[in-house]
Amino acid sequence: MDHRRKELVANRRKTPAGAPKIPKFVKFHKDDHAVGCDEIFWEDPLIYEPRKDPNGRIAHWGLFPYNKEGEEEINGKRIYNRQRTIQYMYRNGRPTPEQQFVNALIDKKLEALQAMNIEEYSSRDYVLHVHAVHMPKLPNSTQDRLWRKVRVSGGLTLSVFVDKVFTPMFRFIRNLHAHVIHDLTDGALFGPKGCDAVDMMHLPQTGYGFIPDDDWQIVHIVREKGDTMCIQYDFGDNWYFDIKVEEVIPAGESTGAVVILGGSGTHPPAEVTPWHWADLLRTADKNNAGREETLREMFASMNYASLPYSSAYNLEFFSVEETQKAVSGAFDSPASLRSMSKHLNQDFTDVDDGGQSVRATLAEHNQTLRRGQALMTFPVYDADGNPTGRVVEEGVSESRRDNPSHTACANCGSPKNLKVCTGCRQRFFCSRSCLRTAWARGHREVCSGPQSK
Repeated sequence: MDHRRKELVANRRKTPAGAPKIPKFVKFHKDDHAVGCDEIFWEDPLIYEPRKDPNGRIAHWGLFPYNKEGEEEINGKRIYNRQRTIQYMYRNGRPTPEQQFVNALIDKKLEALQAMNIEEYSSRDYVLHVHAVHMPKLPNSTQDRLWRKVRVSGGLTLSVFVDKVFTPMFRFIRNLHAHVIHDLTDGALFGPKGCDAVDMMHLPQTGYGFIPDDDWQIVHIVREKGDTMCIQYDFGDNWYFDIKVEEVIPAGESTGAVVILGGSGTHPPAEVTPWHWADLLRTADKNNAGREETLREMFASMNYASLPYSSAYNLEFFSVEETQKAVSGAFDSPASLRSMSKHLNQDFTDVDDGGQSVRATLAEHNQTLRRGQALMTFPVYDADGNPTGRVVEEGVSESRRDNPSHTACANCGSPKNLKVCTGCRQRFFCSRSCLRTAWARGHREVCSGPQSK
């Protein structure tokens, strides 16, 4: 038996069906008996048939099966147990069979992306309808309960769209959780490069790997009316939002500015699953006691900490003006440092040392601060405004400016014709008009440039 044949035979493993089979592409470690490995990883990633939902959509690289009801079945326990078992076998950069398979899919997708000619599309604005997938409908209605409509430039990078549009649009906390964007035509995933968010531990249950989202634009995924992509936000709680193109604006009528056009449903509380929030909304629909229960839990979440509790709060409340202000505020700030995401830690304090408070946290970022970056901590309060004894720790950019190819106008959100402000050299603007508007709105307070701009 020649060497190649011996190698193939040695790589034979029993599939979940119990049949010994030689994988067509991946290679197993000699001690990896493939226990808990999905049968799809015996296929060739370049020609395999991805798994689809009943509507023909492909998510998570097409890796996970669907049940009879058309729901994706991701066996998190099986995946976790397998990863825990094989982690010592695949060390020092050696990829697992699952990673080998997905890495090949990533390379294939990158070739397709690089071959695209998107110039015609990136100059257009797009009206996007974004709605939460697992929410109940409004009582006695077929209308989506939690949705937003926004106009954006197709040339906006995916990373900027998630960080400065999607996240503040739903009042999620920026740089707290990981995310991926699903290309539903082939299941390709795009996510934050170098992200150290806590929920990255669930990456295997999400698809094992993704393409960095800072090099690719919205129109690399959706370009025509009716095209849909999906954002999966927070790998632990797993919020899914479908994003559908409702209208394509001709290039001659496109401004590139990000404009909130409408929406419905109050912002979901942080740190709850969409299924739990859906149950709370149904509870609130029943009676006043259920409504009180829902509001109490909502106001106890981190993203409602700045608001006083109100029993009269409207759970269907949405404000175009407030949401536009939140998105504009995100654009007038540095990009989130994904390698130094927010971490929620216990705070051991009040150790007096010559009048100085000594603060320690259970965990610290393991990243070395670069020039222009700082580590910040923020206290966490409960619904009544009392300190909880917990702090949020995050790396922030104090003087490092965004990469000009991975940002947008600090005033309107356009990614076109960007030039750095010559005063602060931190913010980018697409025109002198936007610079003047930002100057009048408060940029003068943080900029050392002359007011004559």
